[in-house]
Amino acid sequence: MLNHTSGIPGYTELPTFGATVRETSTPTALLNHFSHLDLLFEPGTKWSYNNSGYFVLGAILEKVTGKPYEILLRERIFTPAGMNESGYDSTQPLLARRAAGYDKRFDGSYMNTGYIDMTQPYAAGALYSTVEDLYRWDQVLLTDRVLSARSKERMFTPGLSDYGYGWYITKRDGVTTIEHTGSINGFNTVLSRTPDSKRVIILLNNTGGAPFNQMLEAIRTLLDGKDVPPLRRPSAPTLFKTYSASGLSGVLAQAKEMQAGAEYDAGSGELSRLANQLLATGRTADALALAQRLADESPLSETASVLLARAHRASGHRLEAVQAYARAIAVSDTPRQFLIYTDAIRQLSSTDPKATK
Repeated sequence: MLNHTSGIPGYTELPTFGATVRETSTPTALLNHFSHLDLLFEPGTKWSYNNSGYFVLGAILEKVTGKPYEILLRERIFTPAGMNESGYDSTQPLLARRAAGYDKRFDGSYMNTGYIDMTQPYAAGALYSTVEDLYRWDQVLLTDRVLSARSKERMFTPGLSDYGYGWYITKRDGVTTIEHTGSINGFNTVLSRTPDSKRVIILLNNTGGAPFNQMLEAIRTLLDGKDVPPLRRPSAPTLFKTYSASGLSGVLAQAKEMQAGAEYDAGSGELSRLANQLLATGRTADALALAQRLADESPLSETASVLLARAHRASGHRLEAVQAYARAIAVSDTPRQFLIYTDAIRQLSSTDPKATK
């Protein structure tokens, strides 16, 4: 469960999860949602990022110790590490300078993020902290104050997909990097450590999703004393304006020009964002054409197959949607979304016309 090789189905990937995220729950109640399901694979044979494993571990801790998870965090980690501005989140206590979470609209404006009750992520998330406290966490990991040397050795040993116990462990040019990202409604985070040089980079964002991969590389380049090339701007909003004036043909021509330049990112990710925006605004035929183009260019892409499936589904093409979802399952190197895809296939294969909506 610590290294995401348990095969337990992820409860946040259950098709029904989104309908209950605003409700207060208990570990026992949420465990009942996924504990009866079959394993997705034999434990230890595959890696698949999974919130259920950490949820179960939290419930085990409470059962073994007889204490709430929140208290255990405070006693075993936050207090010994001096992390006085960190804790298990709840909307009830008043926290000075609590950051609100926002989502960025396609046009660049912002909106309040959707509410999620913190009993839902439980031990798979639901923490609040500060940059300063996360720096203290990094510093305490350089000692044996919270974890023994043996525990840290096990935690930082990469397993399948270069994942240890709660960390990605990779080597770049002979330098070991230990890091992890996090995301929840309105927020995303990253903590990246290079223990040999004692370098740590901590980024916290409350606008729904900053481009942390690009930012990390830029910061590393600066710290290495090198010049940083300008970050490419996301092209999807600009391309959508072009679509309104010149249609899909104009978009494809402009995207080709952008790809040849250095100012914009006009890769498959941005074109996928544009296709999703076309779907969301009812431009179904052009969304399908763009999704088909992306799938043809990247036939082994799970993301492209799912986009194509959604576009076919919106167009009323049930057989083609089923085939695209099936292809997404076939090309996926992780079964994390398996239950969502199979549920979509089940609905599309139903004789009840309401099931396809």
